[in-house]
Amino acid sequence: MTRPKKKKRKLWIGLVIALTALAIVAIIVVKFMNVDSKTMESQEIVGEQTEYYIVPSVEQVYINGVITPNQSEEFMADNEKGEVQNLTVQNGDSVAKGDVLFEYFSQATQDQVDELVNQINQQETARANQAYKNQIEINKFWQTPEEERTMTAAELDANYNTWDMDAEINAQYDALENLKAKTVEIVYAPFAGVVEIPSTKTAETPVLRLVSQDFYLSGTVNEKDLERLAIDQAADITVNSTGTVITGKVATIGQNPSTGDETNSADMMGSSGSTSMSTYPVRLTVDTTEGIKNGYHVQASINLEDQQISIPKEAVQTDGDRTYVLANEFGTIIEKDIKLGEEQGEEVVVTSGLSAEDYVVVTNPAGLTAGDQEDPGMGIILNDDMAIDGQDVTESVEK
Repeated sequence: MTRPKKKKRKLWIGLVIALTALAIVAIIVVKFMNVDSKTMESQEIVGEQTEYYIVPSVEQVYINGVITPNQSEEFMADNEKGEVQNLTVQNGDSVAKGDVLFEYFSQATQDQVDELVNQINQQETARANQAYKNQIEINKFWQTPEEERTMTAAELDANYNTWDMDAEINAQYDALENLKAKTVEIVYAPFAGVVEIPSTKTAETPVLRLVSQDFYLSGTVNEKDLERLAIDQAADITVNSTGTVITGKVATIGQNPSTGDETNSADMMGSSGSTSMSTYPVRLTVDTTEGIKNGYHVQASINLEDQQISIPKEAVQTDGDRTYVLANEFGTIIEKDIKLGEEQGEEVVVTSGLSAEDYVVVTNPAGLTAGDQEDPGMGIILNDDMAIDGQDVTESVEK
């Protein structure tokens, strides 16, 4: 009776062992498959990494500023000239130099004109009456026999004329023309530009503002870089909001420090403290007005070294006549317009549009476009041997 039970127990034990072994094998297989899947995913991620080329460091001076019109004028209402009438332009109109903007009409002057016209009319009537009386006497003179005349012909002309009255009336007419010229005063555009008319009218707001469409960069440079600037130095000017890049030149360098809000502070003593550093006004001409508007905030960069910037040809993109690259600026992809020079093997010289340490996208497997976000530290740095302040670029990015 007991033997069959022992055999049955051994059978169950063997079955449990077999099932356990199968379970262990299944777990190992699943783990292996997961590891292999993760490896494949990792490989795919590595294969989709963005490749960056970092523009090598070049000693530069940076100028922050605002795009400013070369000419701008506000036309305030002048009550002494009269009331503003006949506004011949509208907001946003483009006008040429010499075009009529508006007119002043002076009612007080018009009243003087009316009074002077009445005086002239009275004088004209008095003159006509005097001339009539004179003519009667002249006729009598010539009808009287010569021996009976009491005066000569010369005396007749001297006694019976309206010369004084004519002179007075002519003077009044001259005064009338001068008054009429002051009644309506026409205001002309002193230069070509665009009209801006305030939507709200108060005593403090101008009738209109005229702004020229030729611009310059009004900026400041700190005292540390002041002596490194020179007239006619070439500059790349980047619009902060759009990334548009234009070129320009240094036109004027102020020798007196700016005041008020334009004075900033710079850390010149490390962690132990800081000291103020004056800023000086700088003016740059711009080579084109395309892509810029009055009030745009920009940054100009001036290379102090005669060193060409070159990038891989693969990074260059075109859109019609436009040439640009994608760049990663603090984690955001932007477009930067560039100008190209000569080709150098697999690279091409960039004459303007890029600054030192720009992260230029070379290969873009993820299809990044302007506005997309990507941590540049997740990409591959093609020239990772380039150092910034003695550190490897990749280390700098990760930090």
